[in-house]
Parts: sequence; C-alpha cells; structure tokens
Amino acid sequence: FNKKCNWNWKIHEHVTVEPSRVMESDIVIRFWRSPTHDQDPMRNLRILSDEYKSGKRDARTCYYLGKELLNFEQYELSKEAFIEYIGKSTYVPEKADAFIMLACIENALCNKAQAIGFAVNAIALCPDIKVAYQLLAELSWDMLWNKHAEVANNEKCMSIYDIDFIKKLSNL
Repeated sequence: FNKKCNWNWKIHEHVTVEPSRVMESDIVIRFWRSPTHDQDPMRNLRILSDEYKSGKRDARTCYYLGKELLNFEQYELSKEAFIEYIGKSTYVPEKADAFIMLACIENALCNKAQAIGFAVNAIALCPDIKVAYQLLAELSWDMLWNKHAEVANNEKCMSIYDIDFIKKLSNL
C-alpha cells in the first residue's frame, strides 16, 4: 500500500492503518478461500509453527497456532498455545473464545472438570457467550445451563460457534 497502510502476517493476513489516521477510500479488500488450502491442508499450521519456532510468539500467533493445532487434534500443543495466548492477550472476546477452545481440548482429553472450569472462565469474561452455557449443559448434564443459553445473545463476544460444532470438536 503505502507508508501508512501495510499488509501484516503470513497467515490470516490483515491490513493495519496508522491509528491516528481516519482513512476513507474506495479500496475494497476481498477475501476468498485459496485453492492452496485444499492442495496443502497443513499449510497454515506449518507456517504458523515456523513463525512460532522463530520467536514470533505474540498473542495473535499463539491464538491462530492453537486453532490450527486443534484442527489437527494436536491437543497438548494446542493447549500450550492457547494458554500462552491468554497470558499475553488483552482482547477479551477472543480470550473468551480461547477458553472455549481449551474447554473442548480438555474434554477431548477426558478432563471434564478442567473443561468445565475453562467454560466458566469464558462466561466470566463474556457473560453472554451462548455456546459456553450450552457446553456446560453438555459437560455437567445439568440442563439448567440451557436456560442461560436461551437468553445469552453473544453481545460483546466473538464466539460464532454453534453447539454442534463444539460437540464435534470436543468429542461430546
């Protein structure tokens, strides 16, 4: 672009704009799923792992590395990346999402008590995170959590997952 706008990151790229500058433009950025994902499903994981190993261990790299590792059921490594992410991040909605992912990991590893704890942590950060209540209902067999889920609206939350996706992810 120019000196004030730059592409950042090798994976999950985005444009950053100097914070003090309001930019009006007719530029449109379109994202699409690259055919390379189908040809090389481990591409993102490989690139993020290389970034991480080379010392790029910022919150964003840890978060996306955790998600990629989870996609390939590398639970322990995914857990480490998410825990490191939570220690570094200040973005509350994404931290709540990381706690949901950790709950899925712990359940997949048959650590139900830890899974429940992580789901509760997600709710502590984002009280309206619907899927956390649904996950608690599944994990604890206490359907009263579903009553909370019915009124949760994901306000100020970033979680876009539905309970069916979470069940699959956490082997419920």
